[in-house]
Amino acid sequence: MLGNIPVHAAMIMNVDLHLEYLTSEAVRVIPESLHGTLWLQLNMEDDCWDALTIGGVSIEASDAVRMSQRAGSAGLCVFFPEPSWEQ
Repeated sequence: MLGNIPVHAAMIMNVDLHLEYLTSEAVRVIPESLHGTLWLQLNMEDDCWDALTIGGVSIEASDAVRMSQRAGSAGLCVFFPEPSWEQ
């Protein structure tokens, strides 16, 4: 919260990509910046592009780990918290 306004954690940290566990095996991919959106455009298949821009794509957890590493190596800030059921 910022005052009375709820603030998304990714917005505070200037995150480019947000990867969010849906289940233990599925992770939602959410672009949070122009840099994140462009990186995804260059690294994901064209057929999922429309859904990807609105956070409507999920990938396997193992692929999300690799995506996080590749995006981080490319200089993007990636927010990929541990699943809530493990906290």
